[in-house]
Amino acid sequence: MDARGLSLIMNPGHSCRQLVVLAAVLFLTGCSRQGQGDTNMAEQPKGVTILYHGHACFTVQDSEGFRVVIDPYDESVGYPMPKWQADVCLASHAHFDHANCKAVECPREAFIARDGEFQAGKLTILGVKAPHWSSEAVKARGDTVIYRWEQDGIVLCHLGDLGQVLADEQAEKLKPVDVLFVPVGGNYTIGPKQAVEVIRKLQPAVVVPMHYKTSYSARFDVGTLGDFLDDLPTDWQVRREAGNFIFLNRQAIDQLESRPTVWVINP
Repeated sequence: MDARGLSLIMNPGHSCRQLVVLAAVLFLTGCSRQGQGDTNMAEQPKGVTILYHGHACFTVQDSEGFRVVIDPYDESVGYPMPKWQADVCLASHAHFDHANCKAVECPREAFIARDGEFQAGKLTILGVKAPHWSSEAVKARGDTVIYRWEQDGIVLCHLGDLGQVLADEQAEKLKPVDVLFVPVGGNYTIGPKQAVEVIRKLQPAVVVPMHYKTSYSARFDVGTLGDFLDDLPTDWQVRREAGNFIFLNRQAIDQLESRPTVWVINP
């Protein structure tokens, strides 16, 4: 187990159940990385572990230990700085709070605002350019890139700093989506009502909100998670995770009682 995994297990905010699950997932995936042992792949848990670092940054790790880090922030954002390790580093755009790829230990060059379809290790990734800006007054913000990729049979889509509701053509290009990472804070990105509209267009099974105000990121003039949750349709399911990660496999996604499920992960 690497230092990052150990530091997660030492986090006092985890429950005993979460510590056991996280330890098992990190051990199994760590042992199964190429060149690190002859672990029987049939025994590995098939699925992805999604770890939320805060702001718009996540690590997604599959059952082979392949890691994607997306939108790593710099220390000025306010969140603790992890020891990021990745097989692929993605940044939706080049702003300081999304593209600190130099802080990520990665064997290949980072992909920053890369649109179109491209290969990254074993992954085929689709990048779709979209406006970061919400009006002509802030058009200088430029564009963001939405990334869509698949790990262990689960399709993930990260909307970056999306500033407008997706056009129908963009939505059709991105579908189907199993797990959607969606900004909800407004001002720099879409806000709660627009986020709901985008979710309706993409119809994911799981929605993970991001880019909202917390005690770490008080410097950003954005709304809170509560603002977004207050605007959700009453028939949508909300789950709250006590820790900073979730584990999802194909079976769990297919068996969700309602779609979408908004899954809140603590940064």
